[in-house]
Amino acid sequence: MIKIYTFVDSRLKIFELDEYKAQNSISIQDVLWIDMVSPTHEDVKDIETMFEIEFPTKQETEEIEISSRFWETDKDITVNTYFLIVEKEAVYNETVTFILQNKLLVTMRFKELRTFNECVKKLVASPSVFKDGYYILSYIFESRIDLDADIIEGLSKNISGLRKKLSANDIDNEDILDYIYHYENLNTNIRDSLIDKQRIISALLKSHKLSTIIINNFKIMIKDVNSLIDYARYNFDRM
Repeated sequence: MIKIYTFVDSRLKIFELDEYKAQNSISIQDVLWIDMVSPTHEDVKDIETMFEIEFPTKQETEEIEISSRFWETDKDITVNTYFLIVEKEAVYNETVTFILQNKLLVTMRFKELRTFNECVKKLVASPSVFKDGYYILSYIFESRIDLDADIIEGLSKNISGLRKKLSANDIDNEDILDYIYHYENLNTNIRDSLIDKQRIISALLKSHKLSTIIINNFKIMIKDVNSLIDYARYNFDRM
């Protein structure tokens, strides 16, 4: 699925790929954000041709070395970063790709993500807040970090609850190990995701392409990320 968000004459218009290709009244310069969810090979090729963008494959994004998860050229910025997925049967980090070219943001992901849904709601409600793709990127990162903070706080409460059960001898030994394994796995994955964000935001802060407003937003975010990494370390110590 591909959604193309355009902003013309203070009005937000949203197209699916075929709808955008069929219309001829909105230029490429008016496109604010292209959000690609599990795109087909043909979809990717269409976007590459129309917007002169080159995408890594999903396998390439997963195999990229840590030092190469951010790179910047005269033409664009490419970011591959972790988003934590918490499901009933699994906890893992999913790589999401962001490409900033001029003022256009292109995102490619292979999961429905709550953070993106919240961004769409905000964009529809207050389109004038998002002056370009950098503002959308900033909002997505800020929302994701807030969500990570909620997860870490919830995990901390669960660890406290487990300690109380241990003190009261109100839990079996096998259950203790299951809880510790589950909590440690969650804490490890969220720490890895946050450290990845720390590296990416640090790299973004060095870019000459970001406006002062966006730089200030990311400066606040990296302080929050640093605090959350310390909180995750504290959770490890408690476990």
